[in-house]
Amino acid sequence: MSDRRAMKSIYLAGPINKCSDNECHGWRLEVETALAGRFRFLNPMSRDYRSREDKFVGEIVEQDYRDIRDVDIVLVMASHPSWGTAMEMHQAFSTDRKLVVAVCTDPNPSPWLRYHCHYLASSLREAIEYLRDLPDEMSWSTPPTLGLIRQTRAQPQQA
Repeated sequence: MSDRRAMKSIYLAGPINKCSDNECHGWRLEVETALAGRFRFLNPMSRDYRSREDKFVGEIVEQDYRDIRDVDIVLVMASHPSWGTAMEMHQAFSTDRKLVVAVCTDPNPSPWLRYHCHYLASSLREAIEYLRDLPDEMSWSTPPTLGLIRQTRAQPQQA
């Protein structure tokens, strides 16, 4: 896809605060590499505020909200609880009405996580395959509804 304006975009939401470099960058780099050329990415780690969060509270939240408003999809790494990630997911799903894809290896994820995503993958590889297989002609001008894609690895959910 050569026209960047037509390329769909993904915000890479996941834990950052109190995480190692590998925990922050590893999965994001894997997604960007696997889906290069298919999507453009907004990565909050491009503004690494770790150990300086207290000085930039408003800036961190406002920049993340702006990025979420500017994308088509939010990919959520839900490997462990994170206040920021949960808030980003809620913003994307409830307010900005973005397609939300979450990754959670827990075989019994929280109902809150399951409710606030359209697709729940059990691994990063599964999420990447799901995103790779999204149709180009999918109507991106219409926000997702609860019944649009809402499914998990186990079975489709009823809206």
